[in-house]
Amino acid sequence: MILGTLAEIWRYPVKSMGGERVQAAFLKPRGVAGDRCWTVIDSERKEIANAKRWPELLNFRASLCAGDDLVESGYDEEVPDVELESPQGDVFRARDGDAGHRLSTQLERPVQLSPLVRPGNTDHYRTTVHRERETVIDEMGLVPGASPSATSAVPESLKMEIGQFITPPGTYVDAYPVHMMTTNSLDYLSDKGSVDAVVQRFRPNFLIEPTMRLPELTENSWPGYRVRLGGAILHIHSCTVRCSMPARSQAWCGLTERTKLSRIMLDVCDRHLGVNVMIEQGGRISVDDALILLDA
Repeated sequence: MILGTLAEIWRYPVKSMGGERVQAAFLKPRGVAGDRCWTVIDSERKEIANAKRWPELLNFRASLCAGDDLVESGYDEEVPDVELESPQGDVFRARDGDAGHRLSTQLERPVQLSPLVRPGNTDHYRTTVHRERETVIDEMGLVPGASPSATSAVPESLKMEIGQFITPPGTYVDAYPVHMMTTNSLDYLSDKGSVDAVVQRFRPNFLIEPTMRLPELTENSWPGYRVRLGGAILHIHSCTVRCSMPARSQAWCGLTERTKLSRIMLDVCDRHLGVNVMIEQGGRISVDDALILLDA
């Protein structure tokens, strides 16, 4: 059974920055090759930064200095260089000698850029500050009286990692290697919420055009499915619980802040939009590949 076709592939070379559309990509267990292979490091805390604390990161664009034929982005010196563009139009590369200084100037705080570090270096990924419940609520943009439920479907082993580390060691993703959405869900949110539900706000890796075009939350019924996409086999693990990031401005693609979007997502879809995906078997994927249901 064909669930739909792959309409867009996105990779985000620097964690929390804007990304790039590609026509093809290679999947490994940790996700799309070249996706989140660099990060910004908070030089004061000595830890990985993200857009939940620093939403201004979303205004930058990052482009990987490698083509769609990239099979593996590797670790440390193996990671391809990346080109950054600031909201002010400053363009430089992550491995330029003055890259840290230029980015620090743009962000008005001391930072460094780091390629993906090998998972054995756990100190690199470790959190330095205990995250209180109030911090989680603020990061997720919850309305008064709502309780955070983002970890309800997360495996216990992953919860333990998230408690100790900013990201699972060996990756710069928050939890899951791939995020997938459908055009149906974007249409549904746009229609029901009267909001500009464009794909860039929600930062998926894959945008699927379902076989049946209906304004509904199509992929919310997919958790538990095993699917084939191109040469890869995926396990659709759970629905994605949205935080406050989609409401933020993203200068790189012309999106302005929409402060009411968090409330709209709560009212329209209980903040469940898109799905979290695990990679069962890696392989090459391309735009227009069919998303084929294997079993549920």
